[in-house]
Amino acid sequence: MKSWLKLLLKVSLTSAALYLVSLKISWQQIWQIVQTVHFGWMFGAFVLFNASKIVSALRLQYYWDAIGLRLSSTYNLKLYYTGMFYNLLLPGGIGGDGYKVWLLGKDQSISYKKLISATILDRISGLFPLQLLLCLLLIKMGFIDSWYLLLLVVGQIAFYLGGQTLVQFFFKDFTKVYHITNLLGMLVQILQVTCALFIVQALDIHSYYVEYVFLFLLSSIMAVLPITIAGIGAREVVGMLGSQYLPVDSEKMISLTLLFFAITTISSLTGIFLKTGFPIQTMKNNPLHNTVSIEQIISDK
Repeated sequence: MKSWLKLLLKVSLTSAALYLVSLKISWQQIWQIVQTVHFGWMFGAFVLFNASKIVSALRLQYYWDAIGLRLSSTYNLKLYYTGMFYNLLLPGGIGGDGYKVWLLGKDQSISYKKLISATILDRISGLFPLQLLLCLLLIKMGFIDSWYLLLLVVGQIAFYLGGQTLVQFFFKDFTKVYHITNLLGMLVQILQVTCALFIVQALDIHSYYVEYVFLFLLSSIMAVLPITIAGIGAREVVGMLGSQYLPVDSEKMISLTLLFFAITTISSLTGIFLKTGFPIQTMKNNPLHNTVSIEQIISDK
């Protein structure tokens, strides 16, 4: 499918999703809710979100190390935020990964296959902690009977070990970092859930915290799927539909998703100002002399 056709499809789906949401909620009421948020709690949410991104960058650095790509922590963090900017700029949410692979692939000693594998595993490494948190929230809400707790524990162990087996067979280079990256993935999810709770407090919500966080996690999954532009509309549809089955206020739920998107956008825009033209070295000590910055990439286009 041609790129312009994909973009047209994403724009159409985004517009349709927002239109569907507008039929069920009042945008005027949402605006009134947003205007009354407590900025102290919002600032805390902003700090927690960026803390989760710093941990995410550290997790990705373990994947780079596994294929022999040695990046300084400072460079890696700048590269990560630059990728966040491209995820925001380019529809589909994979622009940042493509940018990182393109830039780091300039070192001929690291194959594109290994770079792509690293970014793919980084993307999916959050699945185990994410689904674990969702299961725990389902138990808390009473949707999973306590009698099935043992079965759930066995299922989680099987899920984790199954993932490890797949990595050992298909991504052998990353076997040694499987445990640490999953641990960091859990920390990322905990920080993001805490960020969501801070936004809930900012919205002056004092009940059904678990339900709001559950829908927040579901909306985050939908936002990652490359079906709308930057996840806009997908989050809101989940919030709207979820509010019909859970005791949450639909306007406040959508306000939560919009405020989280605002924090994501502001944080991602810092990538505009970061230059990633720093030298890189691999384990073979081969310096990269062909460095590049965001401005050069944009000018090349």
